[in-house]
Amino acid sequence: MAGDAYTGLRRRKQTPWSVTFGDALASRIIAVGGIGTIGAILLVVVVLLGTAWPLVSSPQFAAWRVVEVPDYRHFGIDEHSLAIWGMTSSGDLEVRSAHDGQLLAEFPLPAAAETSISCSSLSIDGSSLTVGFSDGTFRIARIAFKTNLLNPSDVPDEIRVSEEEPIQSHDQAVYEWFDTTGVRRTQLDAVSWSAPKKIGDGPVLGIDYLPDDSANRLAQKTRSHALAVVGGELLLVRIDGSKNMLTRKMTETVQIKSCPLQNRAADARPLAIMMLNGVSQAIIVWPNGTLDRFALAGGEPTFAESQSGVIGGKITCAGPLLARQTVLCGVDDGRLLGWMVVRGEELAEERSGPSTDDYHMSLAHEIQVGLNPIQAVTSSQQSHVAVTCDSTGETALVYVTTDSLLRREASPLGGDVRALALDPGGDTLVTASEDRLGIAEFEIGYPEASPRSFFGKIWYEGHDRPKYIWQSTAGTEKSEIKLSLMPLVFGTMKATVYAMLISVPLAVLAAIYTSEFLPPSTRNRIKPIIELMASLPSVVLGYVAALVVASYLQEHLMTVLVGLVVFPVSFVVAGSLWNLLPVDLLVRLQAWRLAVMLFCLPVACLVSVAVARPFESLWFNGDVVQWLADDAGSAVGGWMLLFIPLMILLVVFLLLGPL
Repeated sequence: MAGDAYTGLRRRKQTPWSVTFGDALASRIIAVGGIGTIGAILLVVVVLLGTAWPLVSSPQFAAWRVVEVPDYRHFGIDEHSLAIWGMTSSGDLEVRSAHDGQLLAEFPLPAAAETSISCSSLSIDGSSLTVGFSDGTFRIARIAFKTNLLNPSDVPDEIRVSEEEPIQSHDQAVYEWFDTTGVRRTQLDAVSWSAPKKIGDGPVLGIDYLPDDSANRLAQKTRSHALAVVGGELLLVRIDGSKNMLTRKMTETVQIKSCPLQNRAADARPLAIMMLNGVSQAIIVWPNGTLDRFALAGGEPTFAESQSGVIGGKITCAGPLLARQTVLCGVDDGRLLGWMVVRGEELAEERSGPSTDDYHMSLAHEIQVGLNPIQAVTSSQQSHVAVTCDSTGETALVYVTTDSLLRREASPLGGDVRALALDPGGDTLVTASEDRLGIAEFEIGYPEASPRSFFGKIWYEGHDRPKYIWQSTAGTEKSEIKLSLMPLVFGTMKATVYAMLISVPLAVLAAIYTSEFLPPSTRNRIKPIIELMASLPSVVLGYVAALVVASYLQEHLMTVLVGLVVFPVSFVVAGSLWNLLPVDLLVRLQAWRLAVMLFCLPVACLVSVAVARPFESLWFNGDVVQWLADDAGSAVGGWMLLFIPLMILLVVFLLLGPL
């Protein structure tokens, strides 16, 4: 490119090729970098969506398989869905392969010939089978599957499992091809029946059993409880076991406390009987739909209340939920009801009878599963998921906490289904008819995560009403996961409002002072510092505030609140006193004005510390932090704090207007 120089001579100007190449290369790199950044962000979005997709996916069922078996009163399946145990009508226990129904082992019931089974119950985890007899006794059987991973050299010669034929039964066990390195063997431990325990003279019409809940398996003493209906009475049985450290023999003592049933015949047979909230409450479900509650405090059963468990229908089946705090009742109109024993103020429409204590039964959950009568109900051992089956053979997965119907699936057994069971892992469903079992594996997904659990009020176990609660983890799977976002949302909004109430006046006044009143020389030094502070990430400042400032405020909150009033007042008082000095003295002390004003800071600190404790005792019941959390103390102090901004606005109005 040519042009005229200032000397008048013409010379040729040409951009070097290196500069042109560098500009082009930089332009391409910037373009690729920008597109790559956008692509990376989109990939992050895709990854997040893929990770969160299971939260909104519905349960999926695998293909059903049907196994021919005898008529079982109770049954269960191991966690790998390989072996099934069942109790026949005579009380004998059988173990069969879940693959083809082959009989593997039998364990006869050691009962006398002149007695017959009058009732039976199975614990939620399937480990304790309790059988009541017509002579007033009951026995307990411990049921546990044992799984071993065998090396190829330890596999019996008769076993020929492979990837093509992965399952084979042999010698009371089921062998499954695990991978090329081993074989998994599953079998039922030898069933041990307890000695018969005599609790009455008539037949046991209903029974429930709670084993010892001690976490110490090496404990020398155990305590378990049984609840039974015998001869028109409710019996609470406490079984104390003591193990001899030398002989390892367990000695048991039985203590029985009784309470008469209310308006029930001696031969009245309950639909279900169960202990709730540990061994503090008991509920009896009668075929006519009535629920009777008994208080078990102090080991003595006492009648507490009676209610109609369903209005406009009939209870067809019942059973406890996982944590034994909710009673599930199936109704002939297709509803699943969840009753809980709660403590607190009750709604008038929830009661049909008086209560003798501070507790009462409340209908916490009502789920319309279908339109046909529910014939069977069971609950998961891992979560608050329940499974129902109606008279047409249609099974339904229900998440009780949020009253959510997750999925309906037709059973291959049709309307002959009489009982249900879930494996310990909660991902295999077993339906039973008179001579067949239907088995299906399924993926339950994450029913805890739903719009209602995020934003709605949920009636959680242990609470007297629906609430917003956030508690994403717990020490046991029996606890309900609480995922309400409302406490987090309102907590964030509350913290933001309070922070802005303090920060906005300070920031605005500081900006006005810096721009309008601060000398230019000082302003030029302070402005870069302010800009540097603005560049600090707010997350870092919040982290420091949470670790340092928050802990200090929690311990000295009243001092800080008093200081918000004392500091401005001290400066105003000091300025007023300064202006009262003679004019000639003010002129001579003009250079010391800032030092005198700064002297107010330690004085205000001392005054705040001195008066904080008396004010806290007078207005906030001695602890302002506890006063904010509870309802103790007077509300005068809180109203005074709320009126401080209004008083400030009133003073400003008076100074700018009438005064």
